[in-house]
Amino acid sequence: GNYLWAKSYGGPPGSETGSEVIVSSTGDLLVLGQTSSFGSGVKDVYLTKLDSSNGNVMWSKTSGGGKYDEGISMIEDSDGGYVIGGFTESFGAGLHDAYLLKTNATGILLWSKTLGDTDEDYGYSVVQTVDGGYMLAGETRSYGQGQDDMFLTKTDGFGNSCAINNPSSVESTAATNVSTKTLIYNNGGTTVGTPMSTVENQSPGINANCPFAILPSEQFKVAFT
Repeated sequence: GNYLWAKSYGGPPGSETGSEVIVSSTGDLLVLGQTSSFGSGVKDVYLTKLDSSNGNVMWSKTSGGGKYDEGISMIEDSDGGYVIGGFTESFGAGLHDAYLLKTNATGILLWSKTLGDTDEDYGYSVVQTVDGGYMLAGETRSYGQGQDDMFLTKTDGFGNSCAINNPSSVESTAATNVSTKTLIYNNGGTTVGTPMSTVENQSPGINANCPFAILPSEQFKVAFT
């Protein structure tokens, strides 16, 4: 196609990158990225709303702490706000934790949550579920069988994890010769597909408001009750 317009966004003295763009329900553009020019840390999550007709900035917001925080995936929520998935060095228990943030329709941060343990955990893709909660997929070194395992967690509508509160207490066995494995967090949902791993010792710390079942495979298969 022909160029209608092209613009750059950011400011001195740092650098900015864009990781995802979506069209909002109002027809405007939302660009998610990272910034070292603005905000409070080495790099902060950077959310910008643009007029789709000419790319003019309507507003921009940053979120994060004093270290490196990155937004990778974004959706528009059913209430018109935005939900961001990524990772953080500033908050949480590990070297990097998966990072889930919710803003209102004007980009004001409503809440943020970290998901992970003492090693490295990343969130790469977020979706909203039919019950108003969220699912965040990514990569973990804190849990699972391999050096890096697929990571999938379900939260309620406020970002509270529906998975077992202490996943390190769960024992799992995995099929051999499988390069991507993860735990099954089964909270009464319907099992689908063929499991790669099985939970042998579920702890009682499951949020009953978040029914779901997860079976890892080469592609995630998810069933909701």
